Amino acid sequence: PATAVNEAGFYANVGATSTVTELFFRRENNGVSIAFTEGTNAASGWSRLPSGVIMKWFTGGINGGATANVNLNSVGPNYATLYNIQASVTGTAGDTNGLYIQSSTAALVVLYRANDAGARTYYVTTLGV
Repeated sequence: PATAVNEAGFYANVGATSTVTELFFRRENNGVSIAFTEGTNAASGWSRLPSGVIMKWFTGGINGGATANVNLNSVGPNYATLYNIQASVTGTAGDTNGLYIQSSTAALVVLYRANDAGARTYYVTTLGV
């Protein structure tokens, strides 16, 4: 639907990525439309926030002294710009080394886990547009 100056609107339409009915917010004066309920609910998934920012989350396994590639394009729409990365790893008593973000692009985050023995689970959350 059209919007005039100083007017905004809410409506339902099919999401471009989800391909199911979603809620949209349209900015004033026929401005950009944002599908703010689009996303997936899974261990690795994504959601579009009302501002248009996209949040993605991932989980996987990583061994001590190893790297893990997190493909940011594996869920949801691709990022043009990546704003933030948060990474954490499960641990046990006696773990002395952590998880590090070795490198990142808008499409890929490379994690490195220092030399503690055993496999652990990592969690990554990213924000971008």
